[in-house]
Amino acid sequence: MSNETSQPKKKRKMLTSFSIILILLAIVALVTIAMNGLSVSDGDKVISITGANLGQFMMAPVKGFNDAVDVCLFILVLGGFLGIVTKTDALNVGIANLVKKMGGNELVLIPILMFLFAILGTSYGFCEESVGFYALLAATMMAAGFDALTGAAMILLGAAAGVLGSTVNPFATGIASSSADAAFQALGIQAEVNQAYVIVIGLILMVVSWAICSYFVVAYAKKVKADPSATAMSADELKAAQETYGDAAEASKNDQELTGKQKAVLWVFAAAFLVMILGFIPWEKLGVGFFNAGYTDHNVATVYQSGNEVVLPEGFTFDANGNLVGADDTVVEKANITVVPFSEVAGDTAVTIDGNEVTLANDIAVDGLNVASEQDTAGWSAFLTNVPLGDWYFAESTTWFLLLAIVIGIVGGLDEHTIVNEFMAGSGDMISVVMIVALSRGVSVLMSETGLSNYFLLTASATLQGTSGILLTVGSYLLFFLLSFLIPSSSGLATVSMPIMAPLAAQLSLDPAVMVMIFSAASGAVNMITPTNGAIMGGLALARVEYGTWFKFALKIVLITALASLVVLIGASLLLV
Repeated sequence: MSNETSQPKKKRKMLTSFSIILILLAIVALVTIAMNGLSVSDGDKVISITGANLGQFMMAPVKGFNDAVDVCLFILVLGGFLGIVTKTDALNVGIANLVKKMGGNELVLIPILMFLFAILGTSYGFCEESVGFYALLAATMMAAGFDALTGAAMILLGAAAGVLGSTVNPFATGIASSSADAAFQALGIQAEVNQAYVIVIGLILMVVSWAICSYFVVAYAKKVKADPSATAMSADELKAAQETYGDAAEASKNDQELTGKQKAVLWVFAAAFLVMILGFIPWEKLGVGFFNAGYTDHNVATVYQSGNEVVLPEGFTFDANGNLVGADDTVVEKANITVVPFSEVAGDTAVTIDGNEVTLANDIAVDGLNVASEQDTAGWSAFLTNVPLGDWYFAESTTWFLLLAIVIGIVGGLDEHTIVNEFMAGSGDMISVVMIVALSRGVSVLMSETGLSNYFLLTASATLQGTSGILLTVGSYLLFFLLSFLIPSSSGLATVSMPIMAPLAAQLSLDPAVMVMIFSAASGAVNMITPTNGAIMGGLALARVEYGTWFKFALKIVLITALASLVVLIGASLLLV
């Protein structure tokens, strides 16, 4: 193969991810200014758009950092962790050995790994957690003769295909279903979300989306391996990827065997990601209590002062011993009941409980209560972070990777100075990724502050009134598709949209489970490509792929996946009547 065919056809300059997000932020600010004062009714409330001022625009990136600080800290520690792993050379040699063992069949890895990521996506919304895999797969695919974009596509499209077809994902269909059911109950609508329908439709959507995405990624990988000049990456991107991950590709050309220390490092490396995944999967919500075995707690209640007589929520009473008893067998011992006045009250605020009456010592009665649980003993898997596996989030994962970074340094035979220096250097390499994540979150913060996202939701849902069947399905999908750019958080979008869209579906004879999956499918498709998703932008930055390159590569895949999803959803809407 000549040198001419081994280089990209042209060198092109593209806008960086930073510039694209800043331009998007400016556009959002200008749109809010142009629409300033527009309002829409939401029951008894009026939602208005407030034009962004200069201060809000300037502060949005900083507020975005504050809003995403847990993710940003996780990325910094992950960078230090990877820096120490890289110093041991275990990862480079391990990847080289894997490529050799594949014997030219590396393409088989692509659909298999993408299916694995899809399973993680459908089960618990594998998104921010995927950031740690971009560097690994970028290096692996480059060593196998592909490019870094191939590795990024495997993670991003694989996980997104699963999220698109969420089945038991508590952060998408879980919150959407519970929000819908709560809205039905509040409005007196005789309907509920059938979880069996959600799971079946979700599985179909996941498999269809995975098949489409895998086909395109495999086809692209084949083309790049046969002719490196066919890469979608620019010369600058290729150079950056080579500088970062080229050692793994070079190592694959040499006959290096893993030392005992390097093998131990790889085992610890694998354990780090395995435990992280176990930590994020909501086991108790899936009916698995193993990781929380040994957990005990007790109920506490706060009684709030108001009015002149005692009015407790339906189902709650006080027994003869002064214990609070609920219809669901909730019991709060008298000693765990406290009284919090709404306003300052002179004198003693001690409470006297006699049967169903609760009176303060100064004869001011109480109205309302809040019942919560306080932990006595944590489950066995909480010994490290005080939070059991299944309830982890970024604080716990950050702690885990910080610990494992030190362990890997010791196992790899590095001295204390080297461990600290490599950790700091690795964290430093992640600064650009952290800034991209923060800047992306800033766009969402500005839209929330100005009321833009809620305005679009309420206006569009009002437009769909009176439609039915196929038209309602398509219209709702387009609405969620647009809203997902404005609200990239699936849980956030579900919380604000389902109390409006689920009753609308029930009113127009569309099965609520279909509406939940319309939301999931549209949100999942957009999260393959939206620049307001910090995890996407951060992952691409790790793979040294600019957003403009990714957009051109993924646009066709997203559109085809969206059309295929619509066909599935329309079929479901016609069958479930």
